[in-house]
Amino acid sequence: MHTRVPAAQVIAVLASLGAATVHAVVAVEHWSVWWGYGLQFVLAATAQLGWGITAALRGSRALLGIGVALQTVLLAAWAVTRTVGQPIGPAAGVAEPVGLPDTLTVLLEIVTVVGALAALAAKRNVPGSRSRYLSGVGVGGVIVLAATAVAALTAMSGGHHGPGGHHGTETGHHQDSDGETSRHETGDHHETTPPVTSTGSPSTAPTPPAEHEDGHSHQHG
Repeated sequence: MHTRVPAAQVIAVLASLGAATVHAVVAVEHWSVWWGYGLQFVLAATAQLGWGITAALRGSRALLGIGVALQTVLLAAWAVTRTVGQPIGPAAGVAEPVGLPDTLTVLLEIVTVVGALAALAAKRNVPGSRSRYLSGVGVGGVIVLAATAVAALTAMSGGHHGPGGHHGTETGHHQDSDGETSRHETGDHHETTPPVTSTGSPSTAPTPPAEHEDGHSHQHG
């Protein structure tokens, strides 16, 4: 009996290749921040690409297990960079913002894990309905390819924040604040207060002359 590759494995392969594509696209941007960050993405893309190609040709249980472990490590690394930041490099300790490309990439990695686990649990000697098989692969493949395309295009258009990508903006903000503070400190605070024209105060107002009961005043002249 011909052994058919489980549909879940096919979808896992496509998802891994999609995640590798996005990582390869953004590697250049991360390399411009620091070569170490770029190398991380090159290694991630290479590992996902290599696993995807190998899993497409052969689907041993050991290989599927390696795929689950690989994607889990990458998911954990993403979670660390979004909560506590990179452990090394110029953006160390600065948590990165969550953007659309990396969110879609994370979803692709989750699909890879779920697909590989489902393929491990599948009975490879029971092919099932061919139409159902093709439908599952087709729908899953379209979703994966669409997510990959959106993530890659968004990343290429500048929608992805590299490691510490917002750090420079914050630094500029602090510099502006310091500059503004400096200007306040060195500026001339001795402004001349314009004279206030007084219409007279109760203390200087003339005292009206006293009058007698007959209405005559003591003031003469």
